[in-house]
Amino acid sequence: GQGQGQGRGQDEAPAEFICPITYEVMTNPVLCSDTITYEESAIREWIAKKKISPMTNEALEHTYLIPNRALKESIDRWRE
Repeated sequence: GQGQGQGRGQDEAPAEFICPITYEVMTNPVLCSDTITYEESAIREWIAKKKISPMTNEALEHTYLIPNRALKESIDRWRE
């Protein structure tokens, strides 16, 4: 039947688990200064090229990335 994969059913993942850059379920969600959560590697790559939000196209106030631990815990539970 369905649902035997290792959390691979991307179609059934809650929207907040999906990185707006990669469109995949995040493994290391981090909060950016635009108040949006991204996959850490994806937003780091983005910031290295341009210091604007990929979602709003506005300048980022800073480039500190804060681990979104609550979301990571939810994703880890969902993957189990």
